[in-house]
Amino acid sequence: MEEDKKKKKKTNKKKTTPVKKEVVKKRKNTKKKEIKKSNDLFTTEHILLTVFILLIVIVVVLGIMTYKASKKVKKEHDANIIIPLNQEREDANLSVNAKDLYEAGVYVVKITNYKDNKINKKDVNYTITIGNNSDLELKVYKNDLDQELMNKEKAIEISDKLVKNKKEKVYYTIIAGGKKKPSKNQKIGIRISNEKESS
Repeated sequence: MEEDKKKKKKTNKKKTTPVKKEVVKKRKNTKKKEIKKSNDLFTTEHILLTVFILLIVIVVVLGIMTYKASKKVKKEHDANIIIPLNQEREDANLSVNAKDLYEAGVYVVKITNYKDNKINKKDVNYTITIGNNSDLELKVYKNDLDQELMNKEKAIEISDKLVKNKKEKVYYTIIAGGKKKPSKNQKIGIRISNEKESS
């Protein structure tokens, strides 16, 4: 009986070992396949494609950010000078050094119909005159409009109106250009005059 038991044990061992080997082989094969799949993800082509897609995304995001930033700069100007037109009659005469303007590149005049939150109760007609007494080439823009107002002239006069009972601000952006650097004595003249309407 003991011999029978030993034989059975031996036969059992012989029967189970090939099955175990097959299972182990299958496991090794699946691990190899998984390693191959993971290696396939890190091929040169996949890496280059991923980098290319990331670069496109970065360029698009930067483009959108630049566009939004330029729009914001156009809407919210940093004025060099603010002229509140809220008196019956007022003239403001400014003289901007052409050399300083050349170095800064931009000069912004902001005209408002209020001062210290006191808004005009009457409409205000005003005129802004910009005279270029320098070697600079000036471009003048009103608010966010793309239309250049100076048109290579030496002087321009723009008439406009600020409405009553509502805060209003108008920006005139003067952009300096040209190849020749102006001398210290050269000036850009800016004159703003207004008169309230009687109504």
